[in-house]
Amino acid sequence: MLFAGEFVDLPYGWAAVGTQTSDSASFADSSHTAVFQVRDYPADAFSSATQMFDAVAGRMSATGDHGHFTFSGRDAVFGDLTFVTAGIDVRGYAVFIHDASRNTLLLAYAPLEFYDEFHDELLSCVDSYSPDTAGRELPGAVSQFYYPFPAPKPVPTSVTIAGRQYRIGIDPKEIEAAQTIIDRETRILAESKQVNITAWKRYYRMLYRDNYHRLDAFMGILSDSLDLADKSAGDKATSILSWMQGFDYGRTGTFADLSNPLQTATSETGDCDSRTLLYAIILNHLKIRSLLLVSAVYSHSVDGVDIAGPGARYDYNGTSYLIAELTAKVRIGLVDKSMADSSGWIPIDLAGG
Repeated sequence: MLFAGEFVDLPYGWAAVGTQTSDSASFADSSHTAVFQVRDYPADAFSSATQMFDAVAGRMSATGDHGHFTFSGRDAVFGDLTFVTAGIDVRGYAVFIHDASRNTLLLAYAPLEFYDEFHDELLSCVDSYSPDTAGRELPGAVSQFYYPFPAPKPVPTSVTIAGRQYRIGIDPKEIEAAQTIIDRETRILAESKQVNITAWKRYYRMLYRDNYHRLDAFMGILSDSLDLADKSAGDKATSILSWMQGFDYGRTGTFADLSNPLQTATSETGDCDSRTLLYAIILNHLKIRSLLLVSAVYSHSVDGVDIAGPGARYDYNGTSYLIAELTAKVRIGLVDKSMADSSGWIPIDLAGG
């Protein structure tokens, strides 16, 4: 069990193991080779994350590198640790989090001989942890260790949005950090070796979470450039769609072949996957319900939007979503006839889980 508000979004195949208590929970991959643990300590158990690291890592006789950082406003320490448990030499990652309400240890590890195989999943497990509901729309602990959030030193940059030029603070290192998470999660998804709906949904949830608030500053610019303030939900969705349909088509050429939303938005360049992820995030910022629809059958992705209007729709959990095609300049509600069969789409509700 986890404290109220705490949440983990585990890689496909991972599940709870052992006895779950009021202050600890353990999870393992399907082979029970790698382990992820969340342990909560009382607020007065430690006075800082450093003290917690010294005490807990000391009891573990753990060795390795560690560094201090801030995790969503909380004092934290990140460690790359090697230690012995149940007589087995293991290596993994630990995050020690201290705040006024509790102290939390995140620990993900695998036997040394399997460490390389599980490396990405160990990091992803730790990154999937949210200390509270608000944390589910903020970068995870690993992401924030790589690069602080919010960006500490955004660089004033000129961008053109819908033909208007603006200045926005962007740190290229933040874009690199976001791309690192995308590449890692893509490698994990590729390991499923098949069209696995659960794995696909988790993949996009992780990307949504890491990138949602990276677009905060951009949203003000977008609202101004498209005059969104006084428009209805339907007109907002249509205006944004028209803007994004005018993007240059481009692919990253990387293993993930998916550019992060901030880069896609400010460069006005991206393929269908990059654009649909960005569109869904923008709509959710505007409190317009959306649904990401991806398809291995059609090798394409589109969005569903919860607005009125004629055209093709996708029904999901009691809501009928109007289809939005991002890479062809067609009105909302139109979709190519070859992709009209709804059974070929995987629905992903990024905001709703």
